Amino acid sequence: MGGHVHRSPAGDLDGGETGVTGELLVFGRTDYAEPLTERGEVGAGEDVLASHPGEWVELVVFAHSAVHWIIRDGEDAESERAVRAVG
Repeated sequence: MGGHVHRSPAGDLDGGETGVTGELLVFGRTDYAEPLTERGEVGAGEDVLASHPGEWVELVVFAHSAVHWIIRDGEDAESERAVRAVG
């Protein structure tokens, strides 16, 4: 059985890759038992593996514009993320 095949979305008339601009959030884990956690940022077009070397089991990037932070009990999720990343 073949692997997953990435196809252009139905509305993508030229069938090309989506252009990503701005900073990308990087999430990763080095062991399957670990949760996927934020590992930093890279600029669009940068080599993610060169910026975040390691023995990755999974490394995922998301455009800031694609991320929707969920507010819990009226708290500011952006501040919580910054505290977690520093601490």
